[in-house]
Amino acid sequence: MVTTGGQPTESIPVGIPDNARVTAFLPYEQVLPKVDLLITNGGYGTVNMALAHGIPIVSAGLTEDKEEVSAIVQWSGAGRGNWQKSLRDMTRRRNCSVSSSTRIRYQLSQKIRS
Repeated sequence: MVTTGGQPTESIPVGIPDNARVTAFLPYEQVLPKVDLLITNGGYGTVNMALAHGIPIVSAGLTEDKEEVSAIVQWSGAGRGNWQKSLRDMTRRRNCSVSSSTRIRYQLSQKIRS
């Protein structure tokens, strides 16, 4: 699943594979519980929603605060802060138990507080 961030889906200049879904908007509260890995441009709200659901993140972005958000994702251990890391390692992480996901969120909250 991919969102265009509000742009019309017709604006995508390449063909979309049959197994892909593209939309201008995704209702994260409905979608994220079914997601194994989030690949994002590092938007603050999207990253926070993924953290709340214990979803590993691959984040990259260079505008606004996105580079900093991506660096925090990497630093916290909640995911990878750039596109160069192995997605295979990230998908393995999603298969961890709920307690591991909870531990990751707790560790992140402790680092943010300190």
